[in-house]
Amino acid sequence: MKKVNYLWVVGLLMFAVANLCSCSEKEDELNSELFGLWKVVSDEGWEKVNGEIEYSWSQTGDEIEDKWFVEFGENGRFNMYVEYGDTLMAEEVGEVNWKYKNGSIYLSNPLFGGEYKWATVKSLTSSFLTLEEHYTETEDGNVYEDWALSVYEKVD
Repeated sequence: MKKVNYLWVVGLLMFAVANLCSCSEKEDELNSELFGLWKVVSDEGWEKVNGEIEYSWSQTGDEIEDKWFVEFGENGRFNMYVEYGDTLMAEEVGEVNWKYKNGSIYLSNPLFGGEYKWATVKSLTSSFLTLEEHYTETEDGNVYEDWALSVYEKVD
């Protein structure tokens, strides 16, 4: 029977725990950087049906038709707003909660049940946030696919 070096095993376990803790700290740091209100400043994407692009767009700044905002509350609440003139109107999204994990933002709503991946965080600074959304769905034999890349600027 081979003799096990327990100090080596303990050291390996301590290294693994330290790495898990540092990942959690990084996620907590990113969570706090996400807090606040973000305004879309650039948006591009496409919608496909059965692999064929049906609609595509690329908008920046004043070209953006619907100026929308997303808000990541410290209390875990997620809100969306649309700008009408000088007024922000809340979109009716219900009681939606958010969380950041594994590089993505997940949303949950008790009415719709469960949690779903809303967007992947492509980049995040104190001033700008880039999110990528991608969905694929099959309905009545058709495959619907949406992709968007949106850049947001921090408002507060």
